[in-house]
Amino acid sequence: VLIALATTIICITTRMHGSLGLNYIKVPNAKVTLPGRQDRNPSEISFYDPRPQANMNAIQGDGQVDPEFRVQPEQGQLIIWPAFLHHMVHPNLAEDVRISISFNVVLRQSESHLPPQ
Repeated sequence: VLIALATTIICITTRMHGSLGLNYIKVPNAKVTLPGRQDRNPSEISFYDPRPQANMNAIQGDGQVDPEFRVQPEQGQLIIWPAFLHHMVHPNLAEDVRISISFNVVLRQSESHLPPQ
């Protein structure tokens, strides 16, 4: 049912043994201008490199060594990622509501899907 609602699917994994996901039903359209710090990102979701020392080599904004990957969600977007990947959903500071459905996925391998040995 959730996939039927999705217009865009982002899958941040190659193998899913235990995964998490979000389906964005409604996302505020207006970008909120915030006073103070420039690194706040209302309504975005951030994914962090799970390696303990990844920040030691971090270069912010460099896709090769930035330990944080951010996604600005769009309405109808489905995002799935492996359960071990650290993540944070930034607070919605817009006047409009954000509606999302979060879920866990556990895939079980069936012997019928394996080739004969």
